[in-house]
Amino acid sequence: MAIKPIIIIAGGGHKVRYLIDLIKDSFEIFVIDLNKDVLEKLPSYPNIHAIEGDATSDYMLRKARIDEAGYLIAFTDSEEVNYEISILGKRHGVANVISYVPTYKYLDKFSELGVLIVGGPKDIAQFVYNKIAHTKKAIGVGLGIGEIVEIVIDEYSPLANRRLSQIHLKGIRIGAIYRENDLIVPVGTTLVKPGDKLLLIGYPKNLKYALGVILSARVKFPMQYGNTVLGLIFKNKAYLSEIELLKNKTAIQYVKLMTTIKTTEKSSFVDEVEYLQSKDEFLEKISNDIFGMIMIEKCNMDFLTKMGLKVCDFYFVLKGIPEHIPVFVLSGKADYKKMFLYIFEDDEELIRKSIHTSVSIKYTLGIEFDIFVCEQDLKSNDSLTKKVNSIAQRIFSVYKMKHTLNTLKGNPVKVFEKLKRGYDLAVVGGFRRKNTLFKPNPICYIANSSGISVFSILK
Repeated sequence: MAIKPIIIIAGGGHKVRYLIDLIKDSFEIFVIDLNKDVLEKLPSYPNIHAIEGDATSDYMLRKARIDEAGYLIAFTDSEEVNYEISILGKRHGVANVISYVPTYKYLDKFSELGVLIVGGPKDIAQFVYNKIAHTKKAIGVGLGIGEIVEIVIDEYSPLANRRLSQIHLKGIRIGAIYRENDLIVPVGTTLVKPGDKLLLIGYPKNLKYALGVILSARVKFPMQYGNTVLGLIFKNKAYLSEIELLKNKTAIQYVKLMTTIKTTEKSSFVDEVEYLQSKDEFLEKISNDIFGMIMIEKCNMDFLTKMGLKVCDFYFVLKGIPEHIPVFVLSGKADYKKMFLYIFEDDEELIRKSIHTSVSIKYTLGIEFDIFVCEQDLKSNDSLTKKVNSIAQRIFSVYKMKHTLNTLKGNPVKVFEKLKRGYDLAVVGGFRRKNTLFKPNPICYIANSSGISVFSILK
């Protein structure tokens, strides 16, 4: 039996469970945390070890076998503490020390230590998973300009259960496949299976793009954002049925509910309930928690809200959460049968995220989706459609999926209102800005005015 490398995770709270779920098959994992509640809720596996204590203590790190560890992740919310942990890791000769840096205050010091830093709390788990657990890289092969990358294929990868003749990776060759104890020299008819290790050979630029596509799809929705979810119910607890549906059918593992409805009982699918005196209390309490996704009920876009004289719940929530956390606006649906991706903002990052997320939802929930592009500038000569088509072609070529873009022109809110008929769920990208009479924010209207559920990717 192969000996697994040791990874030590210091701090991280409930975020740790997401990281552990991704790397549990690849590492002997030691988690050090002062919070006993966090440790008690860790998955029960023989290779996961919980240590209650202070990770800045050399004694605690030795209990976690730091002298044998290949990786140390400083994952607390304090940059000072993470810096201290990183110093200890370097003193013990840990080859790979990674730190979460929420403020960049110690950026120069981390660089001097040679510590790999990650700036987004919700990104660190996926970063470690992509860069450590599932890829190994050799740089400067051949003429000194190529790279070889080893990647593990899991059941959610778009390459899984496909023959090589069906896989199109531009500028990249699959040099070998390792399956358990066998080496397979690949040919066109070779079937790629979950668990296979593939050696990819190519130019760094091509490999970087291909890995971005493959790794972003390897996990079930919403693992690319995180598997801890916060549900906010201020008016109607009937929306809980949709949260239950999503937890049962997706990779969500932890649901915390904040509600002002005192009669709301803790359901079997809810892990934690916190009652609020008013929704304003949400802003005070949310700062200490990190969630991959926020779920809220639809708010009433009445006259005052449309005028910008009253803040809608959607924008109210945005004020309290970090940037880039998506908001799932619930409609109370008991199931989803058809979905569409709606693109109206000319922003490449939003377009890419929207496409990747739609594909992830498709595979996780087993529903098809259509793509609609709204050209707001009637004289644009379909420039947004051309950009979306170019990005979509590259992404879908790896998934071996066909796609058809449907272009409409006009006001994005009015176009969306016409489109929503016949659909249960929409994926939409938009910008975080306040809705006013003279500068309305389409994403606020789209998320709250329709009768369907809307997954909002925000920037």
